[in-house]
Amino acid sequence: MSGRNLMLLQMRKSRLWFWVFLTLLGGGIFWLFTAGPGGRFSGRGEAEALPATYDRPGWMEPQVGVLPQGRQAPRLQQLAAEAQAIGDSALIRAVAFLFSGMHRQYALDFFWADTRGHKVPFNELDYPDYPAALEAFSRLSALTQVHPVPFESRDADTLGAEFLMDHIRSALAQWEQHRWGSVSFRDFCRYVLPYRVSTEPVQPWRAQYLRQFAASVDTLRNPTFFEVGNALKREARSWFTDTWGIESRKDPLPTLGAQQLLFRRQGSCADMAALMAFALRAQGIPAAVDHSVFWGTSTGSHMWAAIISDSLSVPIDMSKPDTAPYQVGREPSKVIRYTYDAQPSTLAARVPADSIPPGFLRSDGYLDVTHLYGPSADLRCPLERSPDSTSLIFSCVWNGGGWQPCFWGVQQGTSVTFRNMSRGVVYAPMLYRRGRMESAGAPVVLPLTGEPFVAKPSPWRRMRVTIPEKEKYLVYLPDKRYTLYYFDRGWVKHGEQTSGQERELTFTGVPRGALLMLRPEYSQGKERPFTVGSKGEIHYW
Repeated sequence: MSGRNLMLLQMRKSRLWFWVFLTLLGGGIFWLFTAGPGGRFSGRGEAEALPATYDRPGWMEPQVGVLPQGRQAPRLQQLAAEAQAIGDSALIRAVAFLFSGMHRQYALDFFWADTRGHKVPFNELDYPDYPAALEAFSRLSALTQVHPVPFESRDADTLGAEFLMDHIRSALAQWEQHRWGSVSFRDFCRYVLPYRVSTEPVQPWRAQYLRQFAASVDTLRNPTFFEVGNALKREARSWFTDTWGIESRKDPLPTLGAQQLLFRRQGSCADMAALMAFALRAQGIPAAVDHSVFWGTSTGSHMWAAIISDSLSVPIDMSKPDTAPYQVGREPSKVIRYTYDAQPSTLAARVPADSIPPGFLRSDGYLDVTHLYGPSADLRCPLERSPDSTSLIFSCVWNGGGWQPCFWGVQQGTSVTFRNMSRGVVYAPMLYRRGRMESAGAPVVLPLTGEPFVAKPSPWRRMRVTIPEKEKYLVYLPDKRYTLYYFDRGWVKHGEQTSGQERELTFTGVPRGALLMLRPEYSQGKERPFTVGSKGEIHYW
């Protein structure tokens, strides 16, 4: 080997050992100051362990020093080296926290393309306001036929070290000020430090959000976190338009970027939740987005922001003018809290994604907070079908004209237990097979009070059922056909009738004990299942 090649090899080995040392040092320091003895650091407070309910021995593992891999890896390595050189333990651990979860983070975005697939330059943020951007796009689309092209980008490939360092320093500055109250380093990392709240396009936002909401908080005198949150909410509600039920977004962005939220000043509940999370975090207040993934007794879902402080949560829901006491308004199936860091208690952290139905269950970045928003209980469901004794079973709720998976459990013998389920909801245990949900047992009703009961049709006991109109649930239209179904491993047609002038329909020979549904010929998938009590009373779920 030539002397030059030997020298290059030695240099490579030196760099390699340097980065190994840096990784171990970063991880070791992170462990020492978070899970190690004492847990103190540089006079900045204490690093605490997560509550036992989070099912973790410590709030971060030693391997957080491992650097993310991607196109930006060289610059991110330099950022880690700069943090180590400065010797600021909080900065080192903040960098380590973001790096530890960056491999999981990505953005869902899109660009405009012409009929040949060529990218058409257009950036709405180049215009003075959203109406001006819409007018400019209208002129563009009149000249050139364009269509959106969605794409996914990994943060480790796109986010630069300069952006991350500026973001981290700004977040630490807010945390150190203790302007509205102290925040543990654990809550800071999880609920103040992250640069994103969902899969939105990442845009610089801390300084802009501080300026946007300065007037609403600068006049406050010694407020609590929650008083600041209410002030931010009042400010945002004065200029942000809730578009629910008015219009849907025409571009394919699931969630707007932080700058787009301030620019468009309109959006869905997901956008309003993100707006409040950004605004709160910019003030140094720990905040997250909570999500009722499916309503358990209605169609649709809902999102809102929540302030997290000393293991307490206070919702800040921009869609509602009231602030306390907060009520979700209906029964959720599950309420989850999105986190930047992965949670080992999630199903996605344990099994391959293809064994999980599409949706939030395929993510490992959330906590189950259902119990914070209403009465909940563990629910045992008997099973009728499963090929083995260790099958994954999914609890499903009726939402939008179909059974939607909202949680999971593992079969134990002839039953499965679902943990922390919202009361007042009917759940159907189901298997996920060949890309579709299949019944594994009869639906089980978990009432608001009292014991659960199985809604299983009796093969030999029949009854007469009269179904009157009920406000917000059922209004008969004249001369329309209505079909009654009962659930027996699937919806089974019992009979149909055509409405007249009466305000009720009567069916005979209906199996007792079954979960029922009346579906009109003009169905929009919003019908609710119901059960019939011993005196013929109807209870919708």
